Amino acid sequence: MERTKLEKYSKEAISELTGNILPFWMKNVINYGSGSFNGSVAGGGTINPSADKGAVMAARILWTFSRAFIKLNDAQYLRTADLMFKYIVSHFLDKKHGGVFWTLDGSGKPLVTTKKMYAQGFTMYAFAEYAKASGSSRALDEAKNLFSLVEKYGRDIKNSGYIDALSADWSLISDMRLSAKEMNTPKSMNTNLHVMEALSVLVMYFKDKQALEALENIVNVFAVKMLMPNKHFGMFFDRKWNGKSGIISYGHDIEGSWLITEAAEITGSKVLIELADQTAIHMAEAVLKEGLDKDGSLFNEGDESGPHKMRKEWWMQAEAMVGFLNAYQLTKKEVFLEKSISVWEYVKKNFRSPQGEWYFFIGIDGKPGLDHDLAGPWKCPYHNGRACLEVYERIEKLLK
Repeated sequence: MERTKLEKYSKEAISELTGNILPFWMKNVINYGSGSFNGSVAGGGTINPSADKGAVMAARILWTFSRAFIKLNDAQYLRTADLMFKYIVSHFLDKKHGGVFWTLDGSGKPLVTTKKMYAQGFTMYAFAEYAKASGSSRALDEAKNLFSLVEKYGRDIKNSGYIDALSADWSLISDMRLSAKEMNTPKSMNTNLHVMEALSVLVMYFKDKQALEALENIVNVFAVKMLMPNKHFGMFFDRKWNGKSGIISYGHDIEGSWLITEAAEITGSKVLIELADQTAIHMAEAVLKEGLDKDGSLFNEGDESGPHKMRKEWWMQAEAMVGFLNAYQLTKKEVFLEKSISVWEYVKKNFRSPQGEWYFFIGIDGKPGLDHDLAGPWKCPYHNGRACLEVYERIEKLLK
């Protein structure tokens, strides 16, 4: 592919991050005066400062601005990360039992106190990234504290991997779902994926030996236990990793394909790197064949018969940009690079709202889902912000 096309893609990605995505969050979500953040911004741009605040949203904001500061060294990004770290420590941390609450009400008081490993993983991930960005020993200590709790209560030593949820005091709970639309199973691909991210950062930045052992274990789980014969990740499992759903999530597949590659590289294990690379290539090929629409975008999900949720959500487009670019780096097959760029072209034409942030989804009618948040418990700067940074950094390497 022409060098100029790569340079254009890289330039547009970083411009999207610094000119649209991050400014939206600083203007509409972060309350610098009060040291808080707004829990929701509606699809049409209306800010709701009294909305409930989610731990995942808070952690993703912290991670994104920490990562942006590390790469771009802009003081306003570190200022935002500082604020979010202080807020999470002051309001989300459970002072009695440890870990983080799932949600707070608009005033910052605990609302849902369930210890969902998804939130513990994301907060650990964000604390570790912030520790690297700021040099804060407190942040690193808090990240390691969360790691200890997740390993003690969430890890399944006998069968490997991590269970989805426990009660406030870390005891067993009957409803382990991440959200109302999920299956109620002990383990999910989604939870384990984001615990793996957190472990990767602890190992990459801080060479934590215990985290390295846990990271090696979970990489092997993804490549051996979660990968189905159809070259897609299973989504829901019992404790022994028996699959409980035939759903194919194209977005999680392509996201997982590059995250398992990254995690394996961080372990330094040649065996795991080879295993992860082959897994990533097979999965990218499967998503390329089955999950892409003719307009260049990625479908939400499907099954063995093909896609059946036809709307296009923002996060899976972001992950497709990175996942296909990663597959190109592994194989040098031009088709993967072309598809990464074609997804980006679709995003530019369809997803960018007047406020700068991406819409939650584009419906089958081609119109944005204005009834869904631009910012909210599940709508954060993490997926698209990270994608812009990954594209920028990976193309830098390719051009060198």
